[in-house]
Amino acid sequence: GSLYVISDIDTQMEMITFQKAVNGKYVEHEYTGGTCFYNKYGDMMPISGLEAGQVVMFEANKTTDALTKVQISADAWEKDDVESYTLDMDKNMLTMGGSNYEITDNTQFFSDDGEIMGSDIEAGDKIRVNGLDKKVLAVTVTTGHGELTLTNTDTFDGGFVGIYGKKRYYYEISDYMTIEIPEGDYTVTFTNNGYGGSTDITIERGDSVSLDLESLKSEEPQSCLISFTATVPDTMVLIDGEEVDITQPVEIIYGTHSLQAAATGYNAWNKQLVVNS
Repeated sequence: GSLYVISDIDTQMEMITFQKAVNGKYVEHEYTGGTCFYNKYGDMMPISGLEAGQVVMFEANKTTDALTKVQISADAWEKDDVESYTLDMDKNMLTMGGSNYEITDNTQFFSDDGEIMGSDIEAGDKIRVNGLDKKVLAVTVTTGHGELTLTNTDTFDGGFVGIYGKKRYYYEISDYMTIEIPEGDYTVTFTNNGYGGSTDITIERGDSVSLDLESLKSEEPQSCLISFTATVPDTMVLIDGEEVDITQPVEIIYGTHSLQAAATGYNAWNKQLVVNS
């Protein structure tokens, strides 16, 4: 199959943007709970194991265009935690380990904040390099990472955790799950079946933070009011399959809901709605 570089992973919209390695063309596909992710050895892994800059192959459903499978390529190479290197943007060359690698017009550069310019990389930055043969496909400035572990998740299994920092991450909650995230300060919110909770954490390089969700959850099931604005006349809005009256605020309990909107002459729209405040 064709090789692609992961350009962006949007965990809120559940969308991955890929750049084709041979011609630099961008494509994007939705992922779902049914999408399977694999490392280069063919072992299944969570989506948190995927990062911008990695080289993958993917398969998508012919009808819905949603991803069915994403696997890190075994043909491409990855060099992690590279500290000794020379990046010469004038000569389009990256030198490391005594070898020269070509920077092309399609080479992408990343940091934890997203895409950057090659010229933004400063001497002393630790980098991860992904490439194929002698070509560099992606260079990522890597800060340290730490881990967040969720325990006592029973009330929240199947619900969602949101991790808000410089970037936002959303994951479906499962028992004793561990998520790798870049070092930094975050607000963590979690919600399911009317219950919710929120707390601030600091992730430090190489450290693990553990949150006991049962001790952090709200005492009583909670709800909030949401106002909807529709600019298209006769828009029909359904929450969890039930039509709601959008001329007034709608009361919705904490948790994960399906949100659908439909109007004559427009494609129906279907998203996950996470309510936690």
